[in-house]
Amino acid sequence: MLYKYSDFAEAAVVGAAHPDLGEKIGAGVDLKSAAVATAEELRDFVKESVAGHKHPRNTHILDALPKVPPGNPQV
Repeated sequence: MLYKYSDFAEAAVVGAAHPDLGEKIGAGVDLKSAAVATAEELRDFVKESVAGHKHPRNTHILDALPKVPPGNPQV
């Protein structure tokens, strides 16, 4: 769903432990070159497209998404 946003080159959604909810959703995106977007714009875009319990609670604009080789346990 995040790839529908035209300024994103890559996107990742992850779950993180939450003491009350069990898990909360976070998102990280890498912008296309020369693109300008904010974490708030990302949250607003997602709110228009998905149910409330699927919204990322934390959003991060990154220079690049971290990557590890397949099978690497150091995630």
